[in-house]
Amino acid sequence: MRISILGTGHLAEALGRCWVRAGHRITVAGRSPEKAAALARRLGGATRAAAAREAVSEADAVLLAVPWDAAGAVLEAAGGSGGGLAGIPIIDPTNPVEHGWAWCWAPRAARTRNGSRRRPRAGGW
Repeated sequence: MRISILGTGHLAEALGRCWVRAGHRITVAGRSPEKAAALARRLGGATRAAAAREAVSEADAVLLAVPWDAAGAVLEAAGGSGGGLAGIPIIDPTNPVEHGWAWCWAPRAARTRNGSRRRPRAGGW
């Protein structure tokens, strides 16, 4: 399976490492091309780094491994509103938390719609 990871942090590395061991082809994209390339090297195998739009254009699935408040912008950069993510399953483990200690007490509607205008409808949503 071709899995693209949007993000270069701990979650991206942990899941990426498991997927590489399982034989999946991983593409990493991040705000910093240097960090994406470094993560791709650490993951090994056939892992490579690419820009977000390129990464998702080749993906069977996408992991959104970014902070909650960055999810909308990252999906937009990956081509979300232009249909670039249409039909691609998105694994979205984001949570509305502030780094380090507390929940963001945004209204429920804001928490459930974070980035929803940028996310295409896909099977099961």
